Amino acid sequence: MMKSLNTPSTRWYKPTLAIILLATTILTTTNTRVNALQANSWQKRLDRAFLDVDSNSQARIRSLQRAIEDPNLIKDVSRAIDAVRTQGFGKGHPELIEILWPKGTIAREDLEGIQALTKQLPERFQELDSLESVSELIGDVGGRLKVKDPSAFVSAKLDQVRDDPKKAVKLVQNVLRSKPAAIETLSYSVVRKIGGTGNETSIVSDGTAELRKYGAFQSISCPLDSDDFSLKTMGAGLNELSSYLLLGNNEESIIMSMTTPFIITKGVEYPSKMSLMLPKEFADLPPAPELSSEIKVELYPETVVATVSFSGICTDQEIERQVVKLMDIIENDETLQIKSDSAEPEIMVMQYNAPGTVPWRRRNDISIVVEVQHIKDENINIGAEVEAVDENIVVSDTAQKIDTIVDEVSPTEMADSVAVIVAVEEVDAAVEEPVATEEADSSTTEVGAVEEPDTTAEKTDIDVDDSTN
Repeated sequence: MMKSLNTPSTRWYKPTLAIILLATTILTTTNTRVNALQANSWQKRLDRAFLDVDSNSQARIRSLQRAIEDPNLIKDVSRAIDAVRTQGFGKGHPELIEILWPKGTIAREDLEGIQALTKQLPERFQELDSLESVSELIGDVGGRLKVKDPSAFVSAKLDQVRDDPKKAVKLVQNVLRSKPAAIETLSYSVVRKIGGTGNETSIVSDGTAELRKYGAFQSISCPLDSDDFSLKTMGAGLNELSSYLLLGNNEESIIMSMTTPFIITKGVEYPSKMSLMLPKEFADLPPAPELSSEIKVELYPETVVATVSFSGICTDQEIERQVVKLMDIIENDETLQIKSDSAEPEIMVMQYNAPGTVPWRRRNDISIVVEVQHIKDENINIGAEVEAVDENIVVSDTAQKIDTIVDEVSPTEMADSVAVIVAVEEVDAAVEEPVATEEADSSTTEVGAVEEPDTTAEKTDIDVDDSTN
């Protein structure tokens, strides 16, 4: 007769099996999330071959070769074609885009930017048509841009190029970057992601926002002539701030570096203003603005905001669309409340790129100042979700760095790196020597053990990168 599972000798079987299955599910889910952002996918390799500004020629060739040799390339293209053939272009093209250009690739960001421009450019052209002439706009904005000491300005710029030519090249290349390099950028911490309404259908939006915290920082600001987001209004404000920083139009004639982003704050109780973070080098003792200037040096307070990002250019209509979307997201999150002294929210528009940047790679943020309403029953769950997401992002970013560096190193350096990785794997295999009856109780320890090779691999990447340089 068959022995009952409830007998003492087999009573441990059911709970042990349940725990093992639960641990396996958690680990499988984690691996799935990490693999969703594989850095060695053919899409990522094509990014590095054609679209990444920072790739060198050898890395581009190697990335292209490996992308072509990837068997998933043919499979994914076939899947994308089948999606359109079976569902029609209207319903199948979102799946085609997701397969060929998934989230996280430069190609996808470019597609999103180009799609956004299909609405934004006609709106900008309509604005220009309302002016008497484009030359009038250029003359009005350019008239505010004056160099206090032209010879000192030219000399300072030449010295910067001679002292750090690589930085100068990166600054020029920023016209092709979504995230500018070699320029001081305002930092923030992401508290958590905020879910949307779920009604978004465009590839430009995934219906989510970020809850961010900005620390206090020293800034310069100037009032704007209007509350709109026209070229005339934004150009005049940017020229005023740039004159103070870049051209030395301050009481001490100090020429400083530019920072990013420039922030337009729009409220009901006060006129709109544009602000820029002061370089940290001058934050404690900033030079005083000229007496004739409208610039003010002020401390920007610590702020918590809900933020959505979008590509392209800022028009009045685009800002309105993004604000409506962000308001919907905030209203659907019961932990958030808009912080404002009036009926209208305080809106911040952040633009990160220089005026010459290609329009589809321009990065913009819309933020609304909020307060967080703590809900006791959900605090633990929310914290756990954020911690899990952060861990997956770290693992994914580490994998991407590993794969990018592998594309750039020589065969000799590759062999040295592989030897180190093999040694790490041997250590990991020894740590994970299985014992059937202890597998469930040690599942947490095993997850920690998996993270150790990632740390060693990161150190290996740094060593390889140093040898490459």
